[in-house]
Amino acid sequence: MVLVAVAAASAALCASAQAAPVTIGSPLEEAYTPGLAEGQSYLAVDTVSTSPYFQAVSPVDGVVIRWRLLGAEGAGFQLFTLRDEMGKTYTVTGESPSATPSTKGVQTFAADLPIAAGETVGLYVPPGDKPAIVASGIDHEAVIWEPAIGLGATAEGNQIPAEYAFDAVIQPAPTISLLGTSGGPAAGGTEVKIAGTDLEGTTSVRFGTIPAGFTQVSEGLVDAISPPGTAGSSVPISLTTQAGTAASSSQTFTYEAATGPGSPTPSGQGSTSGATCTVPNLVGKTLKASKKLLKRADCGLGKVTRKKGASPKNDKVTKQNPKSGKVPAPATKVKLTLG
Repeated sequence: MVLVAVAAASAALCASAQAAPVTIGSPLEEAYTPGLAEGQSYLAVDTVSTSPYFQAVSPVDGVVIRWRLLGAEGAGFQLFTLRDEMGKTYTVTGESPSATPSTKGVQTFAADLPIAAGETVGLYVPPGDKPAIVASGIDHEAVIWEPAIGLGATAEGNQIPAEYAFDAVIQPAPTISLLGTSGGPAAGGTEVKIAGTDLEGTTSVRFGTIPAGFTQVSEGLVDAISPPGTAGSSVPISLTTQAGTAASSSQTFTYEAATGPGSPTPSGQGSTSGATCTVPNLVGKTLKASKKLLKRADCGLGKVTRKKGASPKNDKVTKQNPKSGKVPAPATKVKLTLG
């Protein structure tokens, strides 16, 4: 079989400039002829083409999501990824499942093959098959290994005047450039716009480690809804596609304490609750009033004890535990003695 890999003939594009899947390999736009007959498997890497659309090396980190092949039939064809070690020496870094072209026309095969920026793709050809090539001297060149080298192998190949008729479509890894909202209530429910590149096909969004609901708006924008979190904590937001996971590196999302008519804010205006339970002074208050004050302070009502002979209608708090001014954990229950 033959593996044909494509080596770079021009400068790699910047990953951040990509906003759509990238195609590398043969443009499949010339008059191809049957390749040379081979008695055993081989691997081939395209290295030179005169086509202005020809790009041999991946300009981005990502995943090969599909590939095309022209002029070949039979079982056993595969797409390989290779790393150029200089000259005609390459290392095989990955391989796709086996494909079986049913006709010699252009055939498309699904893939899920990781590829790094600077790597190329190659075609593995099983024994006896003849994939289509362009044979035109120095205008088209390929490096081949006969028999084919396997996954993890590093070897020098032979250069021949040919271009193999196959290409690969790469989904670039996503990037996050901006969060539209930097914080929201610990209860969750805040809409956060996530802007970036190559966000198409988002499969999950997480606030820290917690999954969030989201809507795909466009290739560069995803709307997420914050899940509940811990008040006062700041977490990165991450987004996953088939091509990888991106996390917000320069921004985080901060879970804020709920606001309400409780304790004063640091500025002395308004009040805050939710970050802690600041126990209010309940001595002398009725049970009904005590319940309201505890709720506002993010504290809970604990065991209520009445002194013997006290009237349920007129009794007031004579003792409380914890005492007023204490700052225990949120929702701490305060025990009351009435009468």
